[in-house]
Amino acid sequence: MFLYYRIGDTVILHYAKPCHRCIVTQVDPHTGKLMANGEPMRTLKTYRMIEPTLDGPIFANQYGVDICGTVNVGDEVYAEI
Repeated sequence: MFLYYRIGDTVILHYAKPCHRCIVTQVDPHTGKLMANGEPMRTLKTYRMIEPTLDGPIFANQYGVDICGTVNVGDEVYAEI
């Protein structure tokens, strides 16, 4: 995992915490009710529970902004551990 990202010449992001998958993936879009079988969370929990303190399987990482700026398509991205 990378602790810092620099995008373009100015924008710098820092690692904040892992982000778990939200429960909205379990909602039937036609009825608005939770699916009875608990999928896809049930399957995701079998191999994505790398952070036991969170309520669900890890989906991504959250980053905070250290230095604001403009990000453009084609900007180079640098990662630091």
